[in-house]
Amino acid sequence: LKKSPQTPVIIERLESLLHYMLYECKSDLVPLENEFIFTNSYIALEKLRHKEEQCKISIDIKGDASAHQIAPLLLINFLENAFKHGTKTSFGKSWINMKIEISKREFHFNLQNSKPTKPVHQAFSEYRGGIGLKNVKRRLEILYPRRHQLLINNQPDHFEIDLILSF
Repeated sequence: LKKSPQTPVIIERLESLLHYMLYECKSDLVPLENEFIFTNSYIALEKLRHKEEQCKISIDIKGDASAHQIAPLLLINFLENAFKHGTKTSFGKSWINMKIEISKREFHFNLQNSKPTKPVHQAFSEYRGGIGLKNVKRRLEILYPRRHQLLINNQPDHFEIDLILSF
């Protein structure tokens, strides 16, 4: 409505995300590298919405993703929740930290996001496990039976997801 100069960039990023979801996620597994391209595109889109001085985003990926595959769209719910609940402009400076370590046998994903110490006109029921987290837990049980560990840590000042998948 404001005829923002960012509109073409936003549309291009959205097209890239939709293309991946519609055409590249038809298989049970996708290359881990492709999933990273998708999550990085999503993060780049979110960065367009948030000013850098209001939201610090750090990403640290270690290891070789080229030899591994993962269930498609497994990480996006965690990222969406981190941005949805961890980057409210109403509570000032916020942050998101994503760390990934890949070894021959394991994929370790850790995601932390800030949250306000006092709720600002918002119920935080999602932190106890909204529908997105319930769906991811169920997917993990089906796709990675006895080959995953998911820890959800809800602290007063931050929220943390720690996921380990065995290849």
